[in-house]
Amino acid sequence: MSETYKKTLSRNEYLAIFKMCEYFDGSETARFVATGVNERISKAIRAGAVKVLEFDENKKPVLDDKNEQKYRLESPKSIEIVFTRGELDGMYIGIKETVRKNTVMAGDLALIKDICKSLGMSKRFANYTAEVFKQIEVNREPLDEEIITEPLD
Repeated sequence: MSETYKKTLSRNEYLAIFKMCEYFDGSETARFVATGVNERISKAIRAGAVKVLEFDENKKPVLDDKNEQKYRLESPKSIEIVFTRGELDGMYIGIKETVRKNTVMAGDLALIKDICKSLGMSKRFANYTAEVFKQIEVNREPLDEEIITEPLD
């Protein structure tokens, strides 16, 4: 039996993961994993959706053509999904491939970092970030005279 990880994802988390998976276009592994994850998210949303009756501004029921009260489906506030270790590894492959694209902006990285946190991959993303920072060449030109000794955060 393979390792499994049960994750409770808020609406914002599962929608962000779903959207990110739609953009995985790198390796075959990442695309297949993303498709499977999105299918399970969709199934969990459908299973947890609730009917919310609609009312007008006067708090009277809104009726449809058949004189029945209208309702809308509202997605669940959270869902539980059990991921296999292979799925999480495949997701991470897709995340790294996505980050390497020139079209990914700094704001996207912040979202991807949060997605990694939701999936329990914060350390992986931190290590990946450290690898990227190691590639920065040290510029030998002096900086301004002011020396900052205290951290900014």
